[in-house]
Amino acid sequence: MIALKKTQQNHPNVLLRRARQTRGWTQQEVADQIGAPQAFMVNRWENGTARPSPRYREKLCQLFGKSSEELGLGKRVVQSASTNVQEPIYDTAIPFRLFSTSTFIGRDQLVEQLKQQLCDESKATMIALQGLPGVGKTSLAGAIATHADVQRHFQDGVLWAALGPQPDLLSLLNHWGKLLGLDDTVRTSLRDYDNWVQALRDMIGTRRMLLIIDDAWNIADALACTVGGPGCAYLLTTRIPDVAVRFAGTNVVQIPELNIDEGVQLLDRIVPSLREMAPEIIPTLVKAVGGLPLALSLMGNYLQTQSRGYQHRRIKAALDRLQQAEERLRLEQPQAGLTRDARLPIGTSLTLRAMIDMSVAILDQPARKALAALSLFPSKPGSFSEEVALIVADTNVATLDRLVDAGLVEVVDLDRYQLHQTITDYARSLPLDSQTEERLVEYIAGYVERYATEKDALEQEYSLILIALELAQKYDTYQSAYIRYICALAAFWNERGLNLFAEKHLQQASIIARSRKDPARLINILCALGENLYLQGKYEPAQTPLQEGLELARQQNDLHRTAELLSRLGLVVGELGDYEQAKQYFEKALPVAYRASYHKVWCTICSNLAGVLALQGDLSQAEVLLRRGLRQAYRWKAHRQSTTMLANLGWMQWKRGNIKQAEVIMKKALKQIRGAKYQYMEVQVLVNLGWVTMEQADYTQAKQYLQEAEVLARRTGQRVALGESFAVQGFIALKQGDHARAETHLKEGLALMRRISHRGHICLLLMFMSIARAWDRDFAQAGEFLHEGLELATQMGIREYHSGLLIIQGVCLLQQGKVEQAESCLRQGQELAFEVGAPFYIGLAHIVWGEWYLRQQLFAEAEAAFQKNLELIPPAFRELIAWTQWGLARTALAQGQIDTALQLGQTSLNTFEQIDHVMKKIVKRWYMHLHSK
Repeated sequence: MIALKKTQQNHPNVLLRRARQTRGWTQQEVADQIGAPQAFMVNRWENGTARPSPRYREKLCQLFGKSSEELGLGKRVVQSASTNVQEPIYDTAIPFRLFSTSTFIGRDQLVEQLKQQLCDESKATMIALQGLPGVGKTSLAGAIATHADVQRHFQDGVLWAALGPQPDLLSLLNHWGKLLGLDDTVRTSLRDYDNWVQALRDMIGTRRMLLIIDDAWNIADALACTVGGPGCAYLLTTRIPDVAVRFAGTNVVQIPELNIDEGVQLLDRIVPSLREMAPEIIPTLVKAVGGLPLALSLMGNYLQTQSRGYQHRRIKAALDRLQQAEERLRLEQPQAGLTRDARLPIGTSLTLRAMIDMSVAILDQPARKALAALSLFPSKPGSFSEEVALIVADTNVATLDRLVDAGLVEVVDLDRYQLHQTITDYARSLPLDSQTEERLVEYIAGYVERYATEKDALEQEYSLILIALELAQKYDTYQSAYIRYICALAAFWNERGLNLFAEKHLQQASIIARSRKDPARLINILCALGENLYLQGKYEPAQTPLQEGLELARQQNDLHRTAELLSRLGLVVGELGDYEQAKQYFEKALPVAYRASYHKVWCTICSNLAGVLALQGDLSQAEVLLRRGLRQAYRWKAHRQSTTMLANLGWMQWKRGNIKQAEVIMKKALKQIRGAKYQYMEVQVLVNLGWVTMEQADYTQAKQYLQEAEVLARRTGQRVALGESFAVQGFIALKQGDHARAETHLKEGLALMRRISHRGHICLLLMFMSIARAWDRDFAQAGEFLHEGLELATQMGIREYHSGLLIIQGVCLLQQGKVEQAESCLRQGQELAFEVGAPFYIGLAHIVWGEWYLRQQLFAEAEAAFQKNLELIPPAFRELIAWTQWGLARTALAQGQIDTALQLGQTSLNTFEQIDHVMKKIVKRWYMHLHSK
């Protein structure tokens, strides 16, 4: 150690002291780390009464990672005795240890934002940090206090006031006076607050300082600390929203909890071994405390002590304990020395419960009772309305406002509130009024009935609805409310694709309704259950509740339900392939619905009947009926039904071969469906658009629609649409020559449709499977598929599929040389295609005939068949036109018309290449061979 001369003494080394305090080290700890024998040596270096030797200077530079000049250890500039130099002040009340820990995570952006605001003299000089207890407001303020840029800007230092619920303001001001150099005699004489303020302001003068007011509970205490001059800025932390706003106005920064990733990172930093022992539990723990930093730190410290020996028994027990809310609230951190929280009594450990207790302590009894009631509500990010809060808590707005003012309840939107998970956990330990649950169950029962058809309203309160539903299901006294819930929510659940969840509750509700002899609600439940089973593709089981409901509805003379049940029975038997029975149900339902002025159901029945007529091949009558229904739907403002009919009209135009028009209509319907969030309808329209764009040979767009439909169908449990999506995707894969992918899609689709006995889609998939087998020249397997498909098509009366299957069978027979049988199949298939107006199968039949005539060297007949096809096929069917042009090209070549053959071959090749069809390779080889001659 080098002693200083008198002229060099009494100049404290502020830079060295600041470096030590920033790290949170004592003088003894610094001495130990550099090997100095006594702590007083560090004290003398900081006081300026001595300078370290070169050896210690080198060690100090290495310890702090700074140069000699940055630590104030370089060559001193001697100041004259007359120079009045004011050293910067860094309040010893700043809990440096708290901010130098390695667990300060997820706040970098906030620190940067606050630093810029405080150091920008053109902006506000008063900023407030507001947030929940334990969210890290004090830590954030400490990070600002020790930030190098902040200390450079506030060159005269940082003062810190730790307030709490009951601060000793005069002691705090006395502490500041001492730091500022106020004479002991003067400080002793100051007993009045106003005198203290004046004295401190005189001492601060024009100094540029940052005053941090930590944990303010009322505005008066916070304002009492505003003793700085024009060069000062203030940073306040508080859990009380009103204090923050009244102190800083619009300059309030809400401190959020950590997100999942940040919370995981914090736990990982505290207890790294947890990632190896139980990585899956870490996000669960973060969610359990809503990302609250204090709670995460307490859990991390606890787990660290339990995992130090890698004993799986202890670790499992610790993790099990943390699954319980009460245990998380009790986790403690001993308080002593520099780390002690001054707000807690000496000897009291820091716990999450203790931190929340401080906020609850300022509440009156009605507010505590209301907080307990709100513990029934969903935690953040869930929210609840002011209306339900007041009714369930049986309180008034003044009491609710007290909870908000205490920082326990957060306002998230106009008249909507939320509770953090830790506050909810705490509130659940408070005594609960015995009538609270009943008020919640009754309110939600009325709510779901009032808003049964308003999806947005149900979505908004859905978390609370599920809580009330669980209560209603749990207690026999709430059975009536439970049935009301199920009747009101069944359609909403089906719309969201929660079919299995809805089925479970509908089955249970039907049992309760029967036991209570409540026929009106039992009819509703049976109707909803039938609809639910239908949507899941459980057609046979769906008939039982629908038939039972129909019988009850007729007994009760309930025209509305009678019409609805007849309509749903028509849908179910239609899916089972009994179109004639379906038609009869719909025809019976129409007049009943009209007589009952049940307009929306009338529109739905009209649409369903049109669909059956179309499947039976009566497209003209189906379109007439559909357009009539659409006009009525618009007239009656039946939005959902008009949207469905619009989608069906697009489907009808597609079946009639008006592909472009069909696409336009379907896209319009899809836009309306998405706007109204009709997910069930959306899946089917996406599948139909997949069909339409496939037939226009836009395979890329078709696959996009179908993949979208597949994802949505899986999410919503729509197995019928999923099976159809597989069928079309498999057919596209065949067209593009990807037989492996085609096989996968078609097999999966066929297995799915067999499981739910959807004979219509089984028939379709069998037809596509036969095409795949025929392409591979596996005519035996193709024949089996065709035989089963033809039987189903005949039984169901689906003449379109019957036509397609016959034509494909004709192709297989031709390839096997069975000409007479092939000719019979082709003629029958072609006739059926013309009867039902199926342009794809009409075109396919003409191509097959043309190919057959060409093979027989009947060139005139072949050319006639191909030319006829060009007249009949709409331009949108690009694939069929390309096939036809290739047929004409080979016919021209056979007749010696080489130029014509080249021209038609080039046109065909261009189309096949544009649509990326498997035929592009075959046609290209033929064309190049011809072109080279």
